[in-house]
Amino acid sequence: MFHTLTQQLVAESAEDCFNLAVLRPLNSQDIKSCIKSLIAQFLSNSASKSTASDAVMSPGGKIGYYAAKALLNAEAEQEMEKSLKNSRTAAEDELLDTINRADDDEDLDLDGLAGGGDGKSFTDSILYQNGRKYSPYDIRVLESWFSRKSKKAKESTVLVISIPEFERFDTDVFQDLVKLCSSCLDTLPFVFILGISTTLDIIQNNLHRSVIRLLRCERFFLSKSDDCVDAIVTEVFLKNHDGFKLNHDAFSLIFNSYKSNHRSVTALCDAIQYFALKHFYGDSLSSLITHDGVSQIQPELLDRMRKQKSFNRHVKALLAAEEYEEVRLLCFDDNHLTKTINAAKVNLGNYHFMMAFTIQLLRSTRAMLKLNNQNTVYNIYSRVLSSDCFVREAFVQEMVRKLKWIKPMELAGILGFWVELFQHCNLQNQVESYITEIQALLKEFESKYKTDGECDGDDDGSDRDDFDEELRFQKAQLGTPNQRKTKVSLKAGVLGPDKNSYDFFALRACQIFEKFLGETMKHHTDYLFNEIYYYQEAAKVLMKNFQPHPRPITQIALGAASDYLTCTCCKASDVLHPKALDISLLYKLHSECGHMINLFDLFISFEQVLRKESPCPSQTDIQVRFAAGLTHLEYMGFIKPTARKTDHVSKNDGQLFVI
Repeated sequence: MFHTLTQQLVAESAEDCFNLAVLRPLNSQDIKSCIKSLIAQFLSNSASKSTASDAVMSPGGKIGYYAAKALLNAEAEQEMEKSLKNSRTAAEDELLDTINRADDDEDLDLDGLAGGGDGKSFTDSILYQNGRKYSPYDIRVLESWFSRKSKKAKESTVLVISIPEFERFDTDVFQDLVKLCSSCLDTLPFVFILGISTTLDIIQNNLHRSVIRLLRCERFFLSKSDDCVDAIVTEVFLKNHDGFKLNHDAFSLIFNSYKSNHRSVTALCDAIQYFALKHFYGDSLSSLITHDGVSQIQPELLDRMRKQKSFNRHVKALLAAEEYEEVRLLCFDDNHLTKTINAAKVNLGNYHFMMAFTIQLLRSTRAMLKLNNQNTVYNIYSRVLSSDCFVREAFVQEMVRKLKWIKPMELAGILGFWVELFQHCNLQNQVESYITEIQALLKEFESKYKTDGECDGDDDGSDRDDFDEELRFQKAQLGTPNQRKTKVSLKAGVLGPDKNSYDFFALRACQIFEKFLGETMKHHTDYLFNEIYYYQEAAKVLMKNFQPHPRPITQIALGAASDYLTCTCCKASDVLHPKALDISLLYKLHSECGHMINLFDLFISFEQVLRKESPCPSQTDIQVRFAAGLTHLEYMGFIKPTARKTDHVSKNDGQLFVI
């Protein structure tokens, strides 16, 4: 999550808000290396803003565009590498120019600040060539670079120093860095971001009081992981209406792995991009995503389109409707099929747009109904992909029951919100009829129920308090039967509510809501040629690259180590070669034993194989190699000690293999 924050700051730095530099323990072992790294990163970021600002993106930013479209464009990738190379060259030139333009002021004694005991001054390390210039780790190089900025740029620029792993960072180096940056605050606006994973007391315990006084610590919390997932789903799958999509198997496999295992946004994006590459480069149907609708489609691709499942269902539906001429044109006329493909793409684009619009409506409505559980974009989109009838989902029926039991004024407010949201929809032909129906309901509400002040058919009237309302809703949700069951009430239940009552009004509003969801949230397989956009292959095959099974892989590797190491002298065979790996020899010998393995017999067999090696190893070397190989087998989980027999170990084949 700290990496996510860093990426967001990098994205904002492209807009001249922040200049970000990251210090890690490995490349910040002393104060000189810290200053040198800061100078290089700040100047490099400044030079690369004009050339590679489009390459900087946060997980919730432009990743949908790159995952869905830019993966197809190899030329754009080469152009990006070229621009980054140019930005590095520009940064080097700017650094050299800044150092050459520096004045002849006295250099800072960083060795004295760091507590160096050699007595050498910092000026001894300055290079003299064509006049005096600063060394690459002099803080005044950064001051000279920052002073060349315009007054407006200085006011809007902040130099952010990020330390993601503060616990591993050297405390003495950090204290010297704080003192140095504090002395330069008049000319350089430094801000520290510390990634602390343990406790905030580490600052009070590890730093000197004089350093703590220089810091003005403020606590902040990173966004939840669900927010990052929602941003990725929105950008990749919802906003990009004519781009790459995942079916439910692939979608659930990727995101369940994220939620259950690694919780890494970078790994999640890598998995989505990997599936996108597989779809674009492994399925020729994906080329129709970028088809302009005018150029001719290859006959081989048209023949493959006729073999798709959605096309077969469409033809069967036409035959059932006795539209034989349309079937003949689709099967034998390539031009007619091309027009049908273009029309199907338009329908799928409208379907994807209305799906994103409906998800927004559902989230807003659930928030107004105070149903905040399962209200994430990921959860709703996953239900749309998995459900053949989204309206019958418990997720939707919970909203319908709540709409029937809320107060009249609250229901009128929700209906007014729906009308306002529909009026801002880009596809007015899809929602025009619903606007008319809801406006008619609102007029009826204004004339009947708002003026009367009470609702027929409701025992408590319109002045029901929140407690009674919540109690009634819970009873209806749990299916609690009413205590009063007379013949009149049962007959009224069969006949339905009175058409002049408020209950009938709420029922009509729910019917409009369900009708809208039924039309906009259909399953994607119901649409013709959905295979163009949706990944269709088995997702488990590709996920082996992200979720490998280490035990069978290691067993195969140990059984044929020569094939993996491309060794010509000991090719994989039934004969044990003395030059093979010791662990490979022990694994093969261990595989020939029963459940209980006698270590002495195993050593004798191992020794007989090694005696064939030239020159013959000594007895001590054989014992050491046997002990080392046995330890490796135990660490990998193939054997384990046992107290049942002396000098024996037992096989561990039935347990999980964990590295």
